[in-house]
Amino acid sequence: MKRLYVDADAEDFREANAEGQLDDHEQCYAAVFAIKTPINDHSGLAHLVEHMVFRGSKKYPCSHELFVINHLLPANINASTQNGYTFYFFKTTEISLFYPLLDYLVQGIVQINYRESELILERDGVLHQELQMYEAMEEYQLYASALRGDESPENNYHYGGFTDTMSKNTLQQLRQYKTRYYQPDDMTLLCSGRGIDMRRVEQCTNVSINESQISLHDKHVRQSKSGLETKFETKRNATSPEVVITWRVHCTYLTSLENTLNLIQKHLPKDNRIFIDPETNNADEVALRLVTLNPEQSKEIVTDCLQTLYSDDVSTYNIGKLDPQIKRLISYFIKVKGLTPVRPEKLTKTAMPLASESFLNRIEPSEIVPFNCTPLLMQSSFCSSLSKYVSVENLPILPKLFHSLATRLSSEKCFIAEGAHWLYLIQEEELLQTANTLLAAEFWSPRLRGELYAMGVSLLDGRYFLYGAQDKMVNSREEWLFRIRQSAR
Repeated sequence: MKRLYVDADAEDFREANAEGQLDDHEQCYAAVFAIKTPINDHSGLAHLVEHMVFRGSKKYPCSHELFVINHLLPANINASTQNGYTFYFFKTTEISLFYPLLDYLVQGIVQINYRESELILERDGVLHQELQMYEAMEEYQLYASALRGDESPENNYHYGGFTDTMSKNTLQQLRQYKTRYYQPDDMTLLCSGRGIDMRRVEQCTNVSINESQISLHDKHVRQSKSGLETKFETKRNATSPEVVITWRVHCTYLTSLENTLNLIQKHLPKDNRIFIDPETNNADEVALRLVTLNPEQSKEIVTDCLQTLYSDDVSTYNIGKLDPQIKRLISYFIKVKGLTPVRPEKLTKTAMPLASESFLNRIEPSEIVPFNCTPLLMQSSFCSSLSKYVSVENLPILPKLFHSLATRLSSEKCFIAEGAHWLYLIQEEELLQTANTLLAAEFWSPRLRGELYAMGVSLLDGRYFLYGAQDKMVNSREEWLFRIRQSAR
């Protein structure tokens, strides 16, 4: 495993404030694991592996440790699957928490044995709810239909997967994927923070990885093409006159492409739809897709506008919403990895129909997954030795998705549900029991059972809320809340 310590005081690792002056960083400690995870199809297997890393390990068997850490400790831990790499990361304000958090993350990364029931709960529950939420959006439906209708060899695969492809992943496939790709030689660990002992870091990661059951296999190396071949094929959908025209552009032109999109839209007929698919293929190319009834006319308009593109040393990964310190570490890794701007000899054009029979028409809500096959470990083992850091003062800010709902709650009206989302206003007398409630697995059982995509307790404007997103049991959630509050008293 490659281990890099990134100096938080280095000039190229500091951000400028609004006045253009460099700010001193808050005393924080962060780490990022960058793991090569090739995307070979639309299955979403790499995404499933990412989720299972937090499903428990031999050393930390509780499935709800991630939620306890993110709510009650001065720390945040998460992951992001991208095309070609998966990033696991954490950040804390306490250096004494840095090494336990590192150990927790490493233990999950090297874990390979899971119960079939745990896979089913995460795959058919949590991930199904997440993907179904996206697939209900009109813009996403267009993107997914164009992507899956493109049969050209230059096409990229969707690393997140789709509801109908995710459900086909098996426990054996997960183990094979992790055994092959989650190897020390394909991992890079980046650390940031003053006073981190890299000898302790090395000891922690060496012990964890050497004790894992992952065996060495041939490494997968992403191959980049030196030149781009031009392909143009026109196919029409038997049920629709629209076709999708795709241009492949190297990712270093993404910023310029985004800036040019408005200009292109002004010149196109109003019934045309054009959008960027920022997920890269194996040649580090992004796709510009045009849905049109007049492919010849529209193709010329777009091609003319694209001649003015310029390259920029940009990130190929979607990291814009991450914590600034985490984002800086990933950006540093990308810089070290090396991304050389390459001017494409020709713009690759491929015309394909929208998917003739949209998979979106076949999506059905998943069944309630039975949860009597996996015992719930009642208390967080990770936090048992870190009790002095456990506090509701560490609760995160309420996600923006729920801000409008929060304004409609009061002491007289504590619960509100809208669509598949719900929000509960915690009363002052209940706040004292909140920490103990969050430590127990029973509270997190709806998320562990896969009944909803996300849940948690958060703070907004001095008030505390309990929330749930994309909940297929939303109609009975208020009753569940009543039982939880009664058991906490």
